[in-house]
Amino acid sequence: MLVDALRRDGATVDVADWRAGAPVEAIWRAVASHGVTSAAVTAEPDAALVRDALLAAGVAVRPLDVGSAATADLIVTGVVAAIATTGSLVMAPPAPGIRDLTSLAAVHLCVVTLERIVATHAEVEPEPSGPLPTRRFVITGPDRSGAVDTHPLHVVVVR
Repeated sequence: MLVDALRRDGATVDVADWRAGAPVEAIWRAVASHGVTSAAVTAEPDAALVRDALLAAGVAVRPLDVGSAATADLIVTGVVAAIATTGSLVMAPPAPGIRDLTSLAAVHLCVVTLERIVATHAEVEPEPSGPLPTRRFVITGPDRSGAVDTHPLHVVVVR
């Protein structure tokens, strides 16, 4: 259901068996189809899993921050949750201002592990309370109005 919803919304989706190793072919497809030579990768464990595959594909990889995001061809993130019924990706990356950073790079590669897939919005775990306001946001397909320049979204679902 998640894969169908993501594809309906225009994302390129690959499903990879992590037990067979990193989803190298899925990473290489994203790199080759967009001419990616540089990537900024969040410190999230799910995103960090593809770092070696990017390096093997000849991509220069740096940790994600404002500077690296502004010059990278590709941003790699994980998710808090992926909502199967809608294809929505709930994001809460660990760097301030990350919402804007994901729109800077030409391509966004999002790594989704099976344990992060939930059926509905109601199943998304609440954010831990604290002194700061929420940083979570939701990506649900491209802007269909044409008002915003959307960037390609590649999702790799790993099991």
